[in-house]
Amino acid sequence: MSPNAVQEPTVPSSPTVATRRLTDRRPDLHHAPFSRRIVSTLATLALLVWVAACQPQPEPEDATFGASPPKNVIFFVLDGMGYNQIDAASMYHQGAARYQVGGPPGEVEPVGEPSEPIWSFEHFPVQLAVSTHTALGQYDPQEAWTDFESVIGIEYEPTTVTGSAAAATALSSGVKSIDPAVGLDANGEPVFHLADRARELGKATGIVTNVPLNHATPAGFLVHNESRTNYHEIARAMIMESNATLIMGTGHPYFDDNAQPREEPNYFWIPEDVWGQVSGNQTSWTLVHELEDFRALASGPTPERVLGIPHVTTADQFNRDPTPLARSHREGPPGRVDPLEMPFETPLNENVPSLAEMTAGALNVLRNASDEGFFVMIESGALDWGGHWNLMGRAIEEIFFTDDAVQAVIDWVEAESSWDETLIIVTSDHEAGHLWGPGSNPDWQPLENRGPDSLPGFEWYHTYHTNQLVPLFARGAGAEGFHAYAEGRNDPVRGPYLDNTEIAQWIFELWGEG
Repeated sequence: MSPNAVQEPTVPSSPTVATRRLTDRRPDLHHAPFSRRIVSTLATLALLVWVAACQPQPEPEDATFGASPPKNVIFFVLDGMGYNQIDAASMYHQGAARYQVGGPPGEVEPVGEPSEPIWSFEHFPVQLAVSTHTALGQYDPQEAWTDFESVIGIEYEPTTVTGSAAAATALSSGVKSIDPAVGLDANGEPVFHLADRARELGKATGIVTNVPLNHATPAGFLVHNESRTNYHEIARAMIMESNATLIMGTGHPYFDDNAQPREEPNYFWIPEDVWGQVSGNQTSWTLVHELEDFRALASGPTPERVLGIPHVTTADQFNRDPTPLARSHREGPPGRVDPLEMPFETPLNENVPSLAEMTAGALNVLRNASDEGFFVMIESGALDWGGHWNLMGRAIEEIFFTDDAVQAVIDWVEAESSWDETLIIVTSDHEAGHLWGPGSNPDWQPLENRGPDSLPGFEWYHTYHTNQLVPLFARGAGAEGFHAYAEGRNDPVRGPYLDNTEIAQWIFELWGEG
């Protein structure tokens, strides 16, 4: 059982839950503080919480029997990835697909024969679906496939559809939350992270992301804050207060999104005083930001603690010119790339490490740091922005980047560890963009396969997150135990599914009581 006490959210008797909607449709970057949430009627909220509490939650039976506790846990989160995001990349890459479905309401079923595995994680033996809703609701398998719009979230409002903050909290702690808080349960109380338990066991801990190191997903695995947008507070907590062995992510104040030097520093992500201390060697961190230094971490001796911040601001590649975000929340109105821009049509930034290179370095640093093993969360964070901005080419790129990183982990396990002592999980925090084939709604239409090196036929039916089930792939020590959590839940289209909280709950179970 997870060491986090699972409590029902406290529902105030006075009316209200705030609605927060941005007039511009930026990626998931802005939220109102958690403490301002109580502002509009709570009758619906109370009902949602009650319904969720009443849903049967199957208990895994003897799930730990025969399962070895993993020495190392490597937890990939592809922010914004649904089944169709994978297939869109597969169609572009090899003209093939594995997850296509279609049909009228209530009659959605698989379309065509699924292809052989294309991506490294598709070879993993454990493959299940995952529900992602917040503490305010549930996933209804019947409604999800009878009403095309039933899974759509309301942008920047605390609803049943999760944001990255609540999702990361659930994935990291096994406890449901409410956006925009990170590391807090639905009552605003701090949760116990997997990283906390790892440290109790003497393990090294790490965070790797290709978006800002203090963005919602990395923050939700390490700290506790009432709002994901308190970037300076979160950066301070992660860098100056946490016991993490390794943190890698973007946010460099002296470089822009094209990995070019700025005339003046931009301290939007990392406070100036914190940057001054880490860059001035006044902390226990070894700061790494040159490409060759990231690559050097992958072999040989390594520093005790590594803070890796590449020469780029918000993402390693996603925001390179022509930029979809144009640094919109800091430097003027948003720009747009062509929505039909091909993957890799814009040359990649050359002087920043890839997600795979950061991953390879992180594995060596963490392995060297403790004989007891390690826990690391690795995020491909910009796939979500492809969904928000409806940019297929940039979204597909992120699948390629992640596949390279997963393959780097597989290579490391087989060369330096073993599948008997290492568990790899690849999943998503939520789907973003409601991606389907042209002409969907009210029916579900599959993506149109137009062959390799061509974008598939597609439409985005939303610019925010959805309550769709997302995939989970797992391999290694204890991976088969996830099946027990999916017993008793069956989606009519995607099959057996577990809840996102149960991923962490199973790891806690494998590691013993905290």
